[in-house]
Amino acid sequence: MKTVGFDHTDFNSEENFKKLLNLLNLNETPSLGTSGGFTYQNNDIKLITLYNPLTGVRYDKNKSTHDLGFSGYIGLEGNSKSVKLAESFILNNTDYKDHNPTEREFI
Repeated sequence: MKTVGFDHTDFNSEENFKKLLNLLNLNETPSLGTSGGFTYQNNDIKLITLYNPLTGVRYDKNKSTHDLGFSGYIGLEGNSKSVKLAESFILNNTDYKDHNPTEREFI
């Protein structure tokens, strides 16, 4: 299993985040599991975000909001091919503060 992390990530629009979801064949409705964030997943990949880029709501009791498209921290885990595809999309289509190519350091 491959893992990757991003810090303070902004897709700049909800449409750009939807492009990533479509690329990975992920549903637009996240689950609220035990991963510490909004979780979008299928059998190949799990994508975890602190903020829901489609609603702007933060995942915690604070429930603060942010601009649409902002995800904050991102964690990716899954098979190498899918994680590398998501990582490449995020590197080339978002603004982010930091990137860890080997672990889910931030969330």
